[in-house]
Amino acid sequence: MKKYRVKLSSEAEESLYKIQDYITLSSLNVDFAHAFVADLRHYTR
Repeated sequence: MKKYRVKLSSEAEESLYKIQDYITLSSLNVDFAHAFVADLRHYTR
């Protein structure tokens, strides 16, 4: 299987941080928010 790399724009990076902040505030679980954003980032690559 070929692997591809995608460089996210600065706007996309900022959006991921906003999503992580929202999840952290909603769930009060920093680890969950970080894992969710990491998986989302992995999925988009």
